[in-house]
Amino acid sequence: MKRNGLYRLNAADIVIAAIVITVSIAPLLYSFNSQKSTAANTANIYQDNKLVKQIAMGQDTVYKFKNMEIEVNRGRIRIAKSDCARQVCVHTGWISSPAQTIVCVPNKVLIEIPGGGAGQYDAVSY
Repeated sequence: MKRNGLYRLNAADIVIAAIVITVSIAPLLYSFNSQKSTAANTANIYQDNKLVKQIAMGQDTVYKFKNMEIEVNRGRIRIAKSDCARQVCVHTGWISSPAQTIVCVPNKVLIEIPGGGAGQYDAVSY
């Protein structure tokens, strides 16, 4: 209803706005919850393309491996110390999601969190 150049909201307008907002936010909430539920519980350590250790991500601890320290804390993992020159692996920081990796090229070490599946893409190019 128009009154002095302004529109007044009625009950139907409010209901429609609430439905639009709910439908808009629902996919975001679903996506956030599905990412939390796929949190990894193990990490694999490879050296020279061979699996040498599986680490449980549930226990907070520090592992000594080669010339580095690998730290697990609150479901995430990182290389805390390394003897490599540029410290790229140390500066990578914490990883906690499936398909994330840390690579130390001088020591030929790869830490990965398995998962992600073939259906999840990092990028698509045409």
